[in-house]
Amino acid sequence: NESNSSSLPKPQDYLELLVLVLQIIADDNSDLQKVYSLLQENVNKLDGTFIKILRYWATTTLTEVQPQEALIIAVAIVNFGNTIRNFPYGNIATNLEIAISCCKVVAPILTRETLPEFWATTQNILGVVYRIRIAGDHAQNVEQAIICYQNALQVRTQTAFPELWAETQNNLGNAYNERILVERAEN
Repeated sequence: NESNSSSLPKPQDYLELLVLVLQIIADDNSDLQKVYSLLQENVNKLDGTFIKILRYWATTTLTEVQPQEALIIAVAIVNFGNTIRNFPYGNIATNLEIAISCCKVVAPILTRETLPEFWATTQNILGVVYRIRIAGDHAQNVEQAIICYQNALQVRTQTAFPELWAETQNNLGNAYNERILVERAEN
């Protein structure tokens, strides 16, 4: 059916959506309504293909631009991941996978050595997403969340960042409460 195939999104449509979302977030991360409206209009593109294009585009782009520009793009990608994890429309499981991909794809740029505070924030976001992740094995997701929170706490110390430390400790406590793989009393 010719009319049906022409209505399916093309790779270029996914790429245009990704770039536009990242531009909005980079320009004004506080304007969530603008991002949510754009995502809602394009909810049919928030799928596995979007994840593949995100990974490919980010990996390619982050290696081709100057380091300062790579940081700006990487921060926008993480902020997008944090935004889409709370996006209430479309396939929630896929939205969470997009959020995970956003955090993972920037790992070579946002390292603990280069930007420790933002790295810790990214680890905390990853922990949150893994804890509520729908895809995969729940027990393994909770274990991954615990690892991410413990990573974040390497930077988010009680002395240096008391409020962020408390937030991450609370998240870690929630993950231990949901933990399946180790003796309950130990958790």
